[in-house]
Amino acid sequence: MEYIGKLEDDAPFCVSISYNAPHADDANPRQYIWPARNTQMYQGTKLPEVPLTADEYWEALPDLLRDSMYMGNIRYKWRFDTPEKAERMIKGYYRMISTIDQNLGRLRSFLSEKGLAENTVIIFLGDNGYFLGERQLAGK
Repeated sequence: MEYIGKLEDDAPFCVSISYNAPHADDANPRQYIWPARNTQMYQGTKLPEVPLTADEYWEALPDLLRDSMYMGNIRYKWRFDTPEKAERMIKGYYRMISTIDQNLGRLRSFLSEKGLAENTVIIFLGDNGYFLGERQLAGK
């Protein structure tokens, strides 16, 4: 927004914003790190339990999935192997996604205020779609 705000009124521009969110930080026990401003978000909200977490669902998966660090249940154990941990992690994941939503909203409001909204294309891409413990999976 600072960059766009410094441009001449009729100057074309291209801005690329790349987020690490909502990727997890495997080295951090919290896994999902969100801005402090969103810590209260989802507090008091009871999420449904993660479905299909029984061992039978894990054991029914092909070896290719069960043997993979990225798809295997190593990360499941880091994040989702108890209902309390799963709820804490999923709320962290949701807080990160909500932060991106908020920031995009701020950008859209800024573009409207500058009179640029009708002449700006926003392309939103993502590479996520994490499993959130279903079938004891935690990769993407």
